[in-house]
Amino acid sequence: LVPCIGGVVGSLQWLPPAYCVDVVKSRMQADVAGTKYRSAWHCAAQTLRLEGPGVFFRGLGAALIRAFPLHAGIFTGYELTLHALAPPRHGSGLLF
Repeated sequence: LVPCIGGVVGSLQWLPPAYCVDVVKSRMQADVAGTKYRSAWHCAAQTLRLEGPGVFFRGLGAALIRAFPLHAGIFTGYELTLHALAPPRHGSGLLF
């Protein structure tokens, strides 16, 4: 159950507006010289004006498909680590 919950919650973080902010971040990182954009707002406005609103959703499907197994693994690893480091409890044989 924990992997499924972790996968769903992790995937939700990629939905807009978070994904749109990630697009702006990636474009600003790609501007190595720092001459194309004055700020994140300027980057978002220029991108919207030149490429339209669809640019903020390009690649969203792939990000969501990747996010589920990635975050399911992270949450599972976290829970297994907590279980491994916790002091033993008497009478509990459950993993989670």
